[in-house]
Amino acid sequence: MKYINIVFASLALISTSMAAPATFSGDRCGPGYGSCDQGYCCSKYGYCGKTDAYCGTGCQSGFGYCPNDDNDDSPNCGPGIGSCGSNSCCSKYGYCGTTSEHCYDGCQRGYGKCLGGYQEPEPEPETKKPGKTNKNGRCGPEHGYASCNSGECCSQYGYCGTSSDHCGTGCQSEFGNCKNSYTGSPSKPSNLTSGNNEAYIWNFFIHKLNNKYATAGLMGNLYVESQLRPDNLEDQFESSSGMSDREYTERVNNGSYKNFVNDSYGYGLAQWTYSVRKQNLLNYARRQGTSIDDLDMQLNFLWNELNSDFSTLVSKLKRATSVRGASNDIIFDFERP
Repeated sequence: MKYINIVFASLALISTSMAAPATFSGDRCGPGYGSCDQGYCCSKYGYCGKTDAYCGTGCQSGFGYCPNDDNDDSPNCGPGIGSCGSNSCCSKYGYCGTTSEHCYDGCQRGYGKCLGGYQEPEPEPETKKPGKTNKNGRCGPEHGYASCNSGECCSQYGYCGTSSDHCGTGCQSEFGNCKNSYTGSPSKPSNLTSGNNEAYIWNFFIHKLNNKYATAGLMGNLYVESQLRPDNLEDQFESSSGMSDREYTERVNNGSYKNFVNDSYGYGLAQWTYSVRKQNLLNYARRQGTSIDDLDMQLNFLWNELNSDFSTLVSKLKRATSVRGASNDIIFDFERP
């Protein structure tokens, strides 16, 4: 039954996610939500769409395309403009979207998600404030010019830690040390936990695999496992553990729950269960300085895991000629705790 579910999920995803770069939208828009993807209108009620109901009377040109607006082609994200909505990327030209053109080379990480190389956005004019010691693991200009604790590095993304990711490329020496190694614990959890992640995950794997059948097959497996939610705790264990997905995630992050590695609870996008794989996931999150449920971290960890432990499967997936064939390969070569 699980195999059938994976095939059906894969077929559904290839029909929806294949079109994701052209049709995916952050749904809500306007003050407090951000801008729609490029080409979408933000209605007077704060929703993204392309019909007259969205693009006609009341269309909010500041948060999306409006046919009757003289500046409808102007950028909608970046310095001095604002950030994109949930799971959208801000391209180097200042437009929100989820295609590879938005999310890879030149992507402005400070104003949306990014999947690859990015362009550090120009800082908005601001008078520098006196430094202070951080209290929540964050540092740098976007966090009150807070400095890290003694011996910690301030990463290019504004997290304190001592891994190579904190102390290497982009390390902000003005707010901490830039020559250290990991000794600390995960930093403040990311705000990206669950929701409609299909387009974002599709773009990640289509870029890696360059094969729509393989991407659909892999996403079908992940959908059956976790509904594509990186904070998903295996359902049958929620009642036995007495913790919700969020409670479990937060307790793993703050260290109050100490049995993450050996509890045999499936967790995350791939429902990692086996102790060695969960230990590797936890170690990777710590090195990255992210929450255990961070979507980018889990995607990159899974990709690294596939290439190191399942390289034969990756080769097969890159040559897949059907969703069913890709699903078969995943079931027989990858599906395990």
